[in-house]
Formats: sequence, structure tokens, C-alpha cells
Amino acid sequence: MIMNNYEAYLKETYKDRINPCKKDINDIISYLNKTFKLKEIKEYSSRYTRTLNRFKTNCIHSIKNETNQYTIEELDILVYEIESDESSKIYYRDSDYTKENPIYVMLETKTGYIDSNSSLLLKKLFIYEGISKFDIENNTHNLFFFLRMIDEFECEIKGVVPICHQDQSRF
Repeated sequence: MIMNNYEAYLKETYKDRINPCKKDINDIISYLNKTFKLKEIKEYSSRYTRTLNRFKTNCIHSIKNETNQYTIEELDILVYEIESDESSKIYYRDSDYTKENPIYVMLETKTGYIDSNSSLLLKKLFIYEGISKFDIENNTHNLFFFLRMIDEFECEIKGVVPICHQDQSRF
């Protein structure tokens, strides 16, 4: 793959973060359990019905389901609410999230597909998931997605606009 200037910028800026460290869905679930106080949602209330249906549809059509081609009926979905406390305060700083409208994360265990209503948390999980040696050696789209997530996460924490959202005429 031929890199554009923005991709070259990401590779140079985050070169110290480019290591083969691909984790599977069980590692991500373990990370969530160690990092946050979670409440597993087993009975899906009307709050999650529409979101869960969208998640299932997105999951079966995602690149992560390309190989196995699971159907909606075959999916194994976990849903967690992340309780608001010291460990999650960075994600709850957005006033949209409350006790009545908590941050959630949905994970599909067969495909590794992940989603959350917190874009910041989702970026963090994509970064934690990492990239493979193949992605690094071949400059795949996965590598640049990973680097863009790092850039966007770091900028959001600092309260600045990431370069990918600025005028890219300099690239």
C-alpha cells in the first residue's frame, strides 16, 4: 500500500507505539473487567433493543465477520454498562452520560466486533486491541486505523482537534 502524507505523519508521530500486540476479544473483556466496574446486562431492556439490533446488523456485515460469515442467530453478544466512578471519569466527563444513560460497551465474542456509545472509550479499546505483525510489515489499513485512533484519542484527551479533522491541504 502506498502511503499518503497523512499516513506518513501518523507513522512518524507514533512510531514508538507501533508494535505487534494484537489482542483477542478475551483480552479485551479481561481489560474491561480489570479497569472498570462493570454491570453485565443479560436482559435487554427497551433501552438497548434498537442499539442491539443495529449492533447485530453491523457485526454480521463487518470485516471481522468476513471469514466465518456468522448469522445473527449465531452471534454471542455481551453487553456491559460501565459504572461512573474514578476509573471511568475520563469517559463520563461528557454530560450526555448519566446514571440513567450510562456508558455501555457491546462485544461479540466470535468475531471480536466491539461498539460503545462512548467514542472515546471505543477508541481506547481499538488502541488496546492493537495490531498484528502482518499489519505493520504490510502497511495495511488496520495499521493506519490503529494510528488514527491513537491520534484522535490523544487529541480528544488534550481537547485539541486531530489533524485528520483539520485542513489537510498541507499533506
